[in-house]
Amino acid sequence: MRFCFRAIAGLMVIAWALPVVVGQPPELGGPIPGGPIRPQPAKPQLTVKVFKLERGEPGAVVEALNSLLESPDVEVNSPMGPGGLPGSMPGAVPPGGFGGFGGFGAVPPGGQFGFGGLPAPAAGQAGFGGAGQLGAVGCFIGNGGVNTIPVWRATAQARTRSVVVRGSERHLKVAADLVAILDRAANDPLPKLQVVKAFTLKHATAEELAEVINALSFEGVKLATPDVRLLTLVAPDDAVKSIEELVKELDVPGKDNSEPKPKPKPEPKPESK
Repeated sequence: MRFCFRAIAGLMVIAWALPVVVGQPPELGGPIPGGPIRPQPAKPQLTVKVFKLERGEPGAVVEALNSLLESPDVEVNSPMGPGGLPGSMPGAVPPGGFGGFGGFGAVPPGGQFGFGGLPAPAAGQAGFGGAGQLGAVGCFIGNGGVNTIPVWRATAQARTRSVVVRGSERHLKVAADLVAILDRAANDPLPKLQVVKAFTLKHATAEELAEVINALSFEGVKLATPDVRLLTLVAPDDAVKSIEELVKELDVPGKDNSEPKPKPKPEPKPESK
């Protein structure tokens, strides 16, 4: 019995002393030995521009932008897998710290829970690791988390009749095209455009043609119908050519139904008494 207590006491002393001799685990967020750091994606360079309107409605421009542009945010996932902190290559196994008695270390800060004395990684990962008393090798298992990066933004300012856009050069060109289209006088021709393709219609409605185009499932085509007789789109060149042909074929007067309609039966006259 005394031997068992002495053995346990000796193991506790070893567990307390080993971290001092061997060294502490690397700081979270620092370089991981044995695993190269994966570069994080660069944030897009966004520019702010204000567009002033004289005739058009700023809200209509913003609504059309939401239809013609991609999602205003993009999700960036941190690496996922064993043996690495967020941003490291999967498979990199950092040396674990040494746990206390029984192989469990102190509870990490911030309410996170870890085994072996090494705190859990950031972004909500659960850490397993830290070397035990007998020198077991530690590792991490985590899921990295998801970050959202803004790609573009647009808002309308009613008092000054302005549209404020923050985005890349392409986003600003699409906004400039829409402002030029929607801020022109009623009988003016379409202006010269950079990215957007626009069609003024005579017979068909924009919603009618948009329904047909969507049914054909063109790749990379985004449509907006800012007016009853105005169809705008952003699309690859090959799709634009096909849509131009569609507009020529469908923006024509409708054909009346030539089938003879049955004549209504005359109502019977009331009998005279």
